[in-house]
Amino acid sequence: MLTNLVRSISQQLEIPFDAIVLFTAVICTYIICLVFALLMQSKSSHFKSFYFLITGLLLTIWAYGSNTIHSFINCCFCYLTLKCLPQRIALTMNMLFTMAYLLYGYYLTQVDWNYSLTWTMPQCILTLRLIAFSFDILDGQTNKLKTNKKDSTGNYRHINTSIINLPNFVNYLSYCYFPASFFVGPLITYVSYEKLLKTNDYDVQQKIQSSIIRLIGSFFVTIIYFIGSKYWPVEYLLSEDYQNSCFVWKWTSIAIVTKIYMYKYILCWLIAESSCLVTGIAQQDGIGTYSNINYIAFETATSFTSIIKSYNISTNTFAFKYIYRRLKFLGNVYLSQIITLTFLSIWHGFESGYHMAFFIEFLLSFFEKNCFPFLEKCRQQYSFNGYGSNLIIWIIGRLYTFYFLGYGFLSFIFLYRKLWWPIFGSIYFIGHLLLGSYFLATVATDTLIRITST
Repeated sequence: MLTNLVRSISQQLEIPFDAIVLFTAVICTYIICLVFALLMQSKSSHFKSFYFLITGLLLTIWAYGSNTIHSFINCCFCYLTLKCLPQRIALTMNMLFTMAYLLYGYYLTQVDWNYSLTWTMPQCILTLRLIAFSFDILDGQTNKLKTNKKDSTGNYRHINTSIINLPNFVNYLSYCYFPASFFVGPLITYVSYEKLLKTNDYDVQQKIQSSIIRLIGSFFVTIIYFIGSKYWPVEYLLSEDYQNSCFVWKWTSIAIVTKIYMYKYILCWLIAESSCLVTGIAQQDGIGTYSNINYIAFETATSFTSIIKSYNISTNTFAFKYIYRRLKFLGNVYLSQIITLTFLSIWHGFESGYHMAFFIEFLLSFFEKNCFPFLEKCRQQYSFNGYGSNLIIWIIGRLYTFYFLGYGFLSFIFLYRKLWWPIFGSIYFIGHLLLGSYFLATVATDTLIRITST
């Protein structure tokens, strides 16, 4: 019955069936979590674990049918390796297996330039969760993580998430299929999930109110997305009208279309975060821990670094904690960053659009890391600290992020080179030229300084 309703909505709105299925599943997770908050918070940890496992599995089976076997195979494989093999070997095998399985899934399901919304969508989230879980098991054995430091975004990037003992299979599996975060994230740690199972006392009314605020936000974002995509569809960038427009209008169109396109991720994340909020797992000591979007920070960001901290937060936190920080032994920040971005690019899929998007992200990060301190020094030196000058700088920053965010995200929409290359070419690869020239000039200057100093 629900499937027929979803199919009817898909046909009426002319939206792909897979997209409506995913959106419906995300909405259903809120209902599941609301029932948990109202009726089951005082139950035993075993009851809660079975509840999340059964509801998560049933919802996954409804959404993806027999393809649910793919996630189950990954979960079982990782658990067996962690139970039977030394942790370091198990971690290596789990990373290789889950990534290879995910990429094979992409190979089977990617049919056109649109992002695949089949069973590989939750599978990519599960892949990171299983890798993080394996790292946390290893850390629990070696006791590497000792700090408990928050970053400025409220994320516990340095919190001790190590797991001393491998949990029983039911708790582990219920963690993997935890409905609030299975389909689109956010990534949660097992330590927090275990705390949720053991906690019997929290303010249900306050959690529901917080979650409703997120739901209202997702409602408005949905309206913006549907209205915006009607007047600014991604296909516009492939049209003759776009090709016949002037340079400024082309770049502005790229920025507008990509910004609207990003809202479809935001609306799903907001609903998923509402589900996490209502269970109580999304907060620790009143501080939002698990979220994928800080909407206010995202909309007011004046640097690409700020955007990274406010958009797709849990994935970026994973990359920082489990990839980037583990490469400290290389002794080179940029090499660590390149490897981290390469991992994220491969995790997204084979298509060249992903690789180009993360390449541009590296150039933008390099530019801001090297240029922004110099600009800030000039600002302090010439006393540009008044309200008027701050407003001008803020406007410039907003324009910078508006245009370059669109430029950097473009190939993420049009995954095939035959599509994104002509669009970049229509504005003369302006972003590549500016950022690439700065990168080469900076590297050449630094190399020359080192040579002359020796």
